[in-house]
Amino acid sequence: MPDNIPLELGVLYSWPQIQPLIAGVPFVGIKKIMFGKTRDYKDVHGVGSIAIGRIAGKVDFKKASVDILLDDWKRIIAASPNGDPTLLAPFQIRLPFVPDSNNPNLPTTDVMQNCQFLDDGATYSEGDTGFWQTVNIIYAGQKRN
Repeated sequence: MPDNIPLELGVLYSWPQIQPLIAGVPFVGIKKIMFGKTRDYKDVHGVGSIAIGRIAGKVDFKKASVDILLDDWKRIIAASPNGDPTLLAPFQIRLPFVPDSNNPNLPTTDVMQNCQFLDDGATYSEGDTGFWQTVNIIYAGQKRN
């Protein structure tokens, strides 16, 4: 049985290395961002019952979401036309990983393109020590490098 090597993979990507930028503005009151895409693949059939090939179809960008501190969400609302964040022009959300001397893979950046907020609501609960809003986002295009 081989010996385990401590920190064999080195320092890995982690949340403290991210500095989220929404429409070019840095936000620190974010605890979660979810996004992703899917590609449609179809098997092609010819003679016989087994697929003879596969084709790649369209890409769909899943609905994204961000969990943002109410204080930061209020900043976005204040900068929105008529105080409505769903009226903001499309923007980018950039997730740069800040350089870390312990991780040679940094810096890298994930970018969500053509983002728009889908909703503007609130959830307040007794006993909360901070108010977090989950905001849904539609987007078209992502880059990961």
